[in-house]
Amino acid sequence: MKKLLFVAIAALAFTACSKDDEKTPETLTGTTWEYKYDETNGNERIEGVYTIEFTTSTAFSLTDEYEYFNSEDPSENYDNFEDPDVSTGSYSYTKPEATGTFLDGDFEGENFVGEVDGNRMSIVFEGQDEGVVFKKK
Repeated sequence: MKKLLFVAIAALAFTACSKDDEKTPETLTGTTWEYKYDETNGNERIEGVYTIEFTTSTAFSLTDEYEYFNSEDPSENYDNFEDPDVSTGSYSYTKPEATGTFLDGDFEGENFVGEVDGNRMSIVFEGQDEGVVFKKK
């Protein structure tokens, strides 16, 4: 799934929105954000959602729930809803910018920078030129 996210990041242009400081949160603690994806590669398709939850003022978790479909061999179809991929990490936030590091899971050692604008957070992983946009739940 890590490769899928990087493919999605490369495929999407970094989205810039007008600033609205009144709606941009002062803290991320207790907030939840999600990014829905639907990727097709030949006869294979994956659709899912990344959910990032900022559990404390310095900790977050990222959950990846998805379904895999194979149009040539439906017996290979599966999902991970009962046992989703979870990565945790630490972050800092100074409105409107968040920076973080994954401490475990599929993204262990990866760093990101996020910019919050109202109910949207654009996240760019280190070494990538483009990011993905998470929406606040």
